[in-house]
Amino acid sequence: SWSPFTETGYNLLEAPDEPANIKVEFKKQARIDDVKPPTPLPTPPIPSVTPEVKEDEIPAPVPEVTTAVVPEVKEESVQKIENTPIAAMPEINVETPEEFIPEQQEEVFYEEPVPELEVSIPEPQTKNLSPANFLQRLRQQETNTQAVVVLMIVIGLVAFVFSVKFIFQYFMPGTDAPKVEIVQKQLLQGAKQINLGVANNVNSSLVDKVSELAKTIPGELVEISVVPSSGIELDSASIFKSLQFKTEPSLTQSINTAHFVSVNQSEPALILGFTDEYTVRGGLLKWEATMNKDLSELLSVENDNKSKFKDVSITGFDVRILKTENGSQIVYGIVNHNTVIITTSESKFSQIVKLGFPN
Repeated sequence: SWSPFTETGYNLLEAPDEPANIKVEFKKQARIDDVKPPTPLPTPPIPSVTPEVKEDEIPAPVPEVTTAVVPEVKEESVQKIENTPIAAMPEINVETPEEFIPEQQEEVFYEEPVPELEVSIPEPQTKNLSPANFLQRLRQQETNTQAVVVLMIVIGLVAFVFSVKFIFQYFMPGTDAPKVEIVQKQLLQGAKQINLGVANNVNSSLVDKVSELAKTIPGELVEISVVPSSGIELDSASIFKSLQFKTEPSLTQSINTAHFVSVNQSEPALILGFTDEYTVRGGLLKWEATMNKDLSELLSVENDNKSKFKDVSITGFDVRILKTENGSQIVYGIVNHNTVIITTSESKFSQIVKLGFPN
């Protein structure tokens, strides 16, 4: 449609056709049952045809082939042909220009002349082994070498001296052996001092040796100290260990001396020196539990665990005493605040105190 606002220069569009109603018609299809197969037609007979031969197709007659006669060639003509000279082909010589190669000059290296070394072999000199020459050469050596040489000389001299001394002592009988100075301490002032020599390793046979020595040495009061071959008195810890005493470590450390004492060749008693009275009193009270068993062999007393220690006063000293059912006793007490006496009866305790401390 056209309107006043339609731009000029453009064709107007035609209006589309109005749609018509569409009708659907169904086609009729034949049923398969109604269709019958076509009847086969009879085959017509094939007539026999004789081939017709045309005149153009008749083959032409084959021409006869006549053999050509080749004339014989005589040998003389062949030899003539071979002997005829053939003109030689001219040779073409092409001259190529020679390349100019410049000669290379050899490089000349300048070598300095090697100076000849004059080797002079010194004549062997005989060494002067005089002492002055030896000392002079020793001064020229280093300090370490000098020290080593001096040390070797000293060691050699010492070894030589000991060897001579050993040989002299071995082959010269009758010489006195060196005396060993015995260091010991005496606990009883009025007692006779006797040393019991033992080996360095003290064993359980110490009780037998002490008992045998106590019965053989005459005297009212004999004090026996144990001294090994070293000459130094055996300490109390080693004696307690050899006698198998079961004491507290504090008691063993407080006791510094352990000796044996005999009155008129009787069974030995034990006398101990200490430094700390308070520690020793406590250690002895604890030792009472096994003292009877530990001292049964040394003091020849019965091992009785039922009896108990009691406090008794002897010659003004407070002592502890143990009486068994068979009458054997153990008596111990502290004397002079630095000595402990352990014996088997009250009478022996009083005798040791009177004879050992006369003042």
